[in-house]
Amino acid sequence: MPSDSIWLFTAAVVAYFVVLLVPGLAVGLTAGLRGWTLAGLAPLFGYTVHGLTGPWMAGLDIPFTIWTALAGTVLFAAVVYAIRRFVESRWPERERPAQGLLPNWGRNAHLGVAACIGIAFVVSSVVLIAAAEGELDAIPQRWDPVFHANGIRYIAETGDGGLYGVSSV
Repeated sequence: MPSDSIWLFTAAVVAYFVVLLVPGLAVGLTAGLRGWTLAGLAPLFGYTVHGLTGPWMAGLDIPFTIWTALAGTVLFAAVVYAIRRFVESRWPERERPAQGLLPNWGRNAHLGVAACIGIAFVVSSVVLIAAAEGELDAIPQRWDPVFHANGIRYIAETGDGGLYGVSSV
């Protein structure tokens, strides 16, 4: 394995997390989420932002680029913030139900969640490295990774993030 492949792999993983988590964190924070709830929902919000922005941009004949992804993130965050403010104005704090299932977590509960996240990270990393068979600088030659790599390249080259554009791949 070339000596720089671990750095390229690390950069790719970091870029993936930034693209996934930054939009999700922005939407979650504007929704008023904090703590583990924010951490758990941020990836889902990130997938929602990108999963809906791409097809909507294609429907408007606007290329799906980093700038339209950022605009989609800002738009989603603004809508979520407006909904939050509307709900807060209609139902004062004393009339709203308690937030979360465990509002006052102790130290052991936080450590338990952190341990589960750590275990999930280690297991998924081992599976990734085992699936790559020591070749982290090459795309595994099975259907799903090849399709996604070509789909990403198609979107990058054409800006078509629509539902049917990638079907040409």
